[in-house]
Amino acid sequence: MPMQSTSALFRLSSLPAQIYATLKWMTIPATCVLTFIFFGFLVAGEEIENPFGYDKNDLNLDHFTRNIIRNELQALTSTAPPDPARWAFAPENDLLFARDFQRDERVTPDEWLKRGYHSMQGTLA
Repeated sequence: MPMQSTSALFRLSSLPAQIYATLKWMTIPATCVLTFIFFGFLVAGEEIENPFGYDKNDLNLDHFTRNIIRNELQALTSTAPPDPARWAFAPENDLLFARDFQRDERVTPDEWLKRGYHSMQGTLA
């Protein structure tokens, strides 16, 4: 018997002595109702503690992941792959050793090689 059930059983077995002065003859039905509610919350809490698994009340994680993977693969393969020449090697991406980013000075790597090592070192300093 788990610790929660033991403490709940002890608490609920002492409940009639605590509420008899107030409820008199309604003590037995009230104790039955409160016990049902209390153990219902206890069982619901145990179910919530571990929602993944293969019991009948568990979330079917295999189904969810299978659907997610299938949908992602379908989305990835539904269009042709982009041409890297259009975005990776575009002239706008050649911003090597730019001195002034506000002026957006775009200089190709070949031009920097022509300027020489000292020009590159001065720009980086």
